[in-house]
Amino acid sequence: MQARSPEVLASSYIGLQISVALLGAASMSCEFEVELRNLPIFGVAMVRVLFCRAKLICVVFYLSAVSFTALAGEMQGEVDGGEWEHEVIEDEYYLNGGCDKYLSGLTLLERGVVKDINKLFEVQDVILSFYGGNTMSPKVYERLRDKGFDIDKKVSRGFLDLKGENYFIDKYKGGIYSKKELEVKYSVWLAIMENNSDENILGVRKHQLCLSAAIGVGKGVEDVYGYIDYAMARRTRASVGYFDISVTGCSAAPKVGTGNRFSEPRLWDGSRFFIVNVKFKNTDTESRLPVVGELYVNYGGKEYKFDSVEPIILDGYNIWFRPINPLIAMETKIVYRIPDELEGEVFWKPGRNSSGTRLWCGYVEAKQ
Repeated sequence: MQARSPEVLASSYIGLQISVALLGAASMSCEFEVELRNLPIFGVAMVRVLFCRAKLICVVFYLSAVSFTALAGEMQGEVDGGEWEHEVIEDEYYLNGGCDKYLSGLTLLERGVVKDINKLFEVQDVILSFYGGNTMSPKVYERLRDKGFDIDKKVSRGFLDLKGENYFIDKYKGGIYSKKELEVKYSVWLAIMENNSDENILGVRKHQLCLSAAIGVGKGVEDVYGYIDYAMARRTRASVGYFDISVTGCSAAPKVGTGNRFSEPRLWDGSRFFIVNVKFKNTDTESRLPVVGELYVNYGGKEYKFDSVEPIILDGYNIWFRPINPLIAMETKIVYRIPDELEGEVFWKPGRNSSGTRLWCGYVEAKQ
């Protein structure tokens, strides 16, 4: 359940395509050849590896890869002062759904593929930027602000609310976006780029930047909104009542592991324990008492609520009527007993919580 670093996020997607050709028997000396070709598209390189050995078959590997780090890095360089970037911002096609005009040099089939995958690229670029990834969206939004545009409010909130939270690109699927869809279409997109002119490839770059700008001004933001809603429903931190509360870890275990045989809960057949590590910080001006709350698990099409905690009277477990002084943070483990068969997504709802806020606890698997 640990959040990934921006460095990992920014390079989280690498597309890889391998083709193998058997060239037949060779009566040549041992040979190893590597050819690296940088294509005139950001972040893309083609690698050709030829390996031959006397009286053995020759094998040629063609590998192609794109890294969002390189992609975003070069795009940011252009955004920092490229003339074509200035043209895109000044054209304002992003205001009326006209970004596809930049793809006019491609064939009809190519336009369809590039349009679809560029949209996937830009949705993912914005999502990664929420978590501090090295992406181009923030630079584009800066240019838009300089031109007098307001950035979409919900997109702007994403930068504030999701930074430092868990990210769900690997799991999320909504609207047109899924990471799997991006992986499937990527190799076709790359082949189109390799076989087009520099002018057409520049059009593809303009199209991407135009889509990014469109999201910034609130056009075509449905897929970004969908991700924001999904991720916001799975936060691990929130302000609830008098407390800033954060879930720092969740785990299922056959025993609690208190280290005290008198306080260790008894084992029951068919059950185990779910432990929620929580930090409460009192933000009020006087001492306040937190409340343990409830555990919710979606299992078999039903939602199950667990609101009874194990009576562990040890420091560091549960709460037991211990008020917290102002501006003091207290960490504790709240322990629930759950059935072995239970599996599904888990949320913890802090007590005394009029807003109904739930914090994400990941997933629990059935005990085998």
